[in-house]
Amino acid sequence: MRYPCAHKEAFIGLALAMLWLLPGCGVSFPGLTAGDSGLPSARFTPGAEGGGALAVVVLNWDAGHNALYPAYPMAAVDLSMFETDGGHTLAEHSAFFKEQVRTRVEEILEGVGLFAEVVVANDDRDWKSIETTVHLTQGISPDGSMEIGRAHYDPCNEHEDDEAVIFGERIRRLGDRYTFDEWVNVFSNVCAHETAHTLGFGHVSRAEHPPTARALYVELMLDGFTMSEMTRSHRMLTDLSNCPDEDEVLEGETIPATTP
Repeated sequence: MRYPCAHKEAFIGLALAMLWLLPGCGVSFPGLTAGDSGLPSARFTPGAEGGGALAVVVLNWDAGHNALYPAYPMAAVDLSMFETDGGHTLAEHSAFFKEQVRTRVEEILEGVGLFAEVVVANDDRDWKSIETTVHLTQGISPDGSMEIGRAHYDPCNEHEDDEAVIFGERIRRLGDRYTFDEWVNVFSNVCAHETAHTLGFGHVSRAEHPPTARALYVELMLDGFTMSEMTRSHRMLTDLSNCPDEDEVLEGETIPATTP
C-alpha cells in the first residue's frame, strides 16, 4: 500500500508538444521512441523489491477521484468525442472498445515480464490487491500542461496502489478519424506506458533509439512519439531497469517528459 511521504516517489507524465519531427509526420509526444527491430529483446533487470506472481491493473473508465490530483475530481472519458474513419464514434461500440483496450494493455504488460501473470480489468471488484489503477478522463491536465498522461513513478515497484491518469481531451485534439483499431492502439499504448512508470520504468531516449517505420513494434517507453507512432502496436523492446540508482529520483520530484 502507498503511504504518503513514506518513500521516494515522483510523478512522471507523457507530455505533448506541437513539434514536427519530419514534414508531414504530425504532432510529437515527448517521451517515446520506436525500436530498431520488430522483435522484443530481454527487456529489463527487475528490481529486488519488484515482481511477484500476479499484478492486477484496473482501467477506471469513469475517472472521478484520484491520488495524483486529489483536489480535482475528473469526469469520465467521453467516447462519443472520438470519431473513426468510417464516420462512427467509439461510443457506438463502447463495450467492445473497452474490452479491446483491456486485452491489448494486458498483452503489452505481460510482454514486460516483470510478473508471472498480469490481469488487466475494466472494474475493481473482488481483487485482493491492485497494482495500478489507470483513470481515464475526458479532461486535460489541471496544471495546463500538454500531456496525455501522468503517473506515480515507483522505482523498484516497492508499492501497490499506484495510480495514473489519461487525459482524453488532449488525445482527441491530436487525433482525427483514425480506424477503430488505431484508436485501440492509441489508448492501449498510453495506458500501458503510464502503468510501466508505476512499475518503476523510466523513459528510453528517442535520440539513442530513433524510430523506423520498418519495425514491427514501436518502443513503449520512448520519451517522444508522433501520432503516427501512437496508432501502431507498442512493446517494451529496450533493455531497461525498473530499479534505477537512488540518486536519480528525489522525493516529491515531478518528472515531465521532454520534447525530442
